[in-house]
Amino acid sequence: MGIEGSLEWPGADDGGLDPESQARIRKHFAPLGRVLTLDDEPDIRSLIRRFLETAAYEVLEAERAEEALSRVASERVDAILLDFSLPGISGDEFLGRLRTVPLLRASLPVLGVTACGDEALIVQRMRLGLRDFLVKPFSRRQLVEKVDTVLGVNRLALLGAIAGTGQKGPA
Repeated sequence: MGIEGSLEWPGADDGGLDPESQARIRKHFAPLGRVLTLDDEPDIRSLIRRFLETAAYEVLEAERAEEALSRVASERVDAILLDFSLPGISGDEFLGRLRTVPLLRASLPVLGVTACGDEALIVQRMRLGLRDFLVKPFSRRQLVEKVDTVLGVNRLALLGAIAGTGQKGPA
């Protein structure tokens, strides 16, 4: 059984905007950012990809921490979604290693995706550099809002720019 049945899939729940508005944002501003999702579960990566691509983000995937570290070192990544239950290098160890990657990787926002909502554990991970977290199951809206927040995306302002100035997106 795939994970889709256990995670919330809210249909039209698109981060607070109707589907037409989201489509206009995708047309004029996509991609809004590049998000790397690090999770050993293919179904979770696929679900996150669909959630974020419909919200105008480009999604990169990694199954293992080593692969994610390599991608961060060689490609532009604007944010990371990190599952902490990984084979090999743990999510906690990944956070520590990530901070040693050169070229401003110390400020790269990392959002934790966890099945465990243990407050003490979340606080400990935030001290390691976690910017925010999502507890499974999460909705499309929750994911998009968290990513928008860490990347400074204001969807209503984007729509205003399209409507008010006839802007076609970034030059």
